[in-house]
Amino acid sequence: MRWMLIALLFLGCSAGQDVQWRYDDGSGDDDAGDDDAGDDDAGDDDDEEYEKLMWGEREGEEAWTGFFFADPDQGGVLCDIEFEIVEVVAAKDCPGCDAAFVLTRGPEEVWEDVGGACAGEGWTGLEGTSFGIGHAGETLYLDEGAGWGAVPDGEGEVFGDDFWFEIWFEE
Repeated sequence: MRWMLIALLFLGCSAGQDVQWRYDDGSGDDDAGDDDAGDDDAGDDDDEEYEKLMWGEREGEEAWTGFFFADPDQGGVLCDIEFEIVEVVAAKDCPGCDAAFVLTRGPEEVWEDVGGACAGEGWTGLEGTSFGIGHAGETLYLDEGAGWGAVPDGEGEVFGDDFWFEIWFEE
């Protein structure tokens, strides 16, 4: 499962994209199949770009979240950290959200940490902390403890109780 998420990160996602949250209503007519099938650069590690993002996904009873930081000017991937989500609760306090969840992080697993980059970003020691993720129409919302706010750069998809999202941070 982890390899699928990493593959998604490199298949044409860029920090300049508008927020998109697609909802699969079960009709089979969602936008999930609009990937750039003709993208010659898909999966080409030689074209690594600056990326700093938070991601998450839930599939059935399993859920994960994490952070990823790559900067080719500093040697490539600097931080790749993942947390199992140990609790998912429907959030009722996201104003106007079509669906929202509060996710609680479990133990961390560090896949890459060059020079303490993960701790430098504040991405370690988060076991037991919670955050909210939700959507209203095409807008993605995040609550890291200070209230719900629209996310300027990110995307995601929700289908029933399952979802995935990516939020890009500024360079």
